Amino acid sequence: MEPSDLLPAAAGLLVGWAYFGGLWLTLQNLPRFRNPHRAALMGFGLRTGAALGLFWIICGDNPVAWGLTMPGFLLARIFWCRKTRA
Repeated sequence: MEPSDLLPAAAGLLVGWAYFGGLWLTLQNLPRFRNPHRAALMGFGLRTGAALGLFWIICGDNPVAWGLTMPGFLLARIFWCRKTRA
């Protein structure tokens, strides 16, 4: 692993942190929405669009960089699952 490989991995961690943090906030606030189905769908669209857009900005058309962002993204998921388990 080269030092230049750390940037996509760290970016994947940050994007995952924001994605799953946004998911947690959406789920916490669903009871407050008048139409929770619409809120959940809009939250999904915003989070997914932002994550894919950031990945595209970071990685472009480099498949190796895309592959390096995924472990960081999934590591953020593991963290959020453990943090919010209680």
